[in-house]
Amino acid sequence: MKGFNELVDRLHEISNQWIPSNRIHDTGIGKTLEDLLGIEENNFPGPNGEKVELKSIRKSSSSMISLFTKTPSPSASIKRLLEDYGYPSEKDPTKSNLHVDLYGNRYTEIKGIPSLRLEVTSDGINIVNMDKEFYVGWDYAVLRASFDAKLHRVLLVKADSRYYNGREEFNYNE
Repeated sequence: MKGFNELVDRLHEISNQWIPSNRIHDTGIGKTLEDLLGIEENNFPGPNGEKVELKSIRKSSSSMISLFTKTPSPSASIKRLLEDYGYPSEKDPTKSNLHVDLYGNRYTEIKGIPSLRLEVTSDGINIVNMDKEFYVGWDYAVLRASFDAKLHRVLLVKADSRYYNGREEFNYNE
């Protein structure tokens, strides 16, 4: 694993130059940066580097940054959530997907209908429908443990983005 100072030194080496993306779509910025820094892509709950979680964003983006992902519980209820609100997967139409942003102050529209929102309670954060019916949720203690495991230190790298000859390029400069 790379230490914080090693990561910063390498960032200085690659900054202010246009680097072609190693992957198309939104995840290209992070994958390309990890490759440049010699960090293996991971999809497990620990940090990318030695006690450092690496995050990257396009300067022009207004997208939120995912700090970590955590499966809600009870996991058996996810099936019901997908049955009620999911839509066919593009890769496998026999499976359902549900990719939405949820908020605590309003219902998220799914298929044009206000459907789900987050409800904050004294014990955690839950997903509920318009009838306040509970689907799944996250206990505060579980969220805290995930946060502590993944986000001891965060290094946020910002990049300008452009397309050159039909391929996205990044200039990691902040």
